[in-house]
Amino acid sequence: MAALAVQCGIAIENARIYEKQNRQLNYFKAVYEIGKTINCTRKLDQILNLILTRLTEVMNLKACTIRLIESTHGRLELKAAFGLSKSYLERGPLDDELATYYILKGEPVMIPDATVDLHTIYHKEAAAEGVGSVLAVPITVQDETIGMIRLLTSEVRYFSPADINFAMAVAEQGGIAIQNAINYQPEAVKQ
Repeated sequence: MAALAVQCGIAIENARIYEKQNRQLNYFKAVYEIGKTINCTRKLDQILNLILTRLTEVMNLKACTIRLIESTHGRLELKAAFGLSKSYLERGPLDDELATYYILKGEPVMIPDATVDLHTIYHKEAAAEGVGSVLAVPITVQDETIGMIRLLTSEVRYFSPADINFAMAVAEQGGIAIQNAINYQPEAVKQ
């Protein structure tokens, strides 16, 4: 019985290791695919939508949003969203959240329970929308934060270091493509 229990334990651990490696392999593939695709276009909407849909799919998320810092007032402006209701998206600005403070300093923020966490201010809205956890990562270009990606789950989830690294890699790749698309736009569209 003891030998069987040890073998079962080894099998379970091997399955966990396999699952973790498989998830990381999927993340590497997704980073490659996203990078390849977003670098083939200068259309901002296409870049944003690709990032949102692929992150949501690969990380098994409820939803995802991208906010960019508006050049005139320096405030975060919602540029793209996937999987959220209009009322949730219109709940108010995120500039005064504690999470945003850390994001603007270039740090990722994990919010295990968006309905009570001190890093967020829209607890009732998160509960009504069915948002469990949030991972917010900065979008940076040459060490300057230009926005953020928020990844939302329907259940309480503790994001792993691999999850955070994947989201940061996509945000960094996305930042370059986003900045290039913004720079490529005619002046009338930028304002």
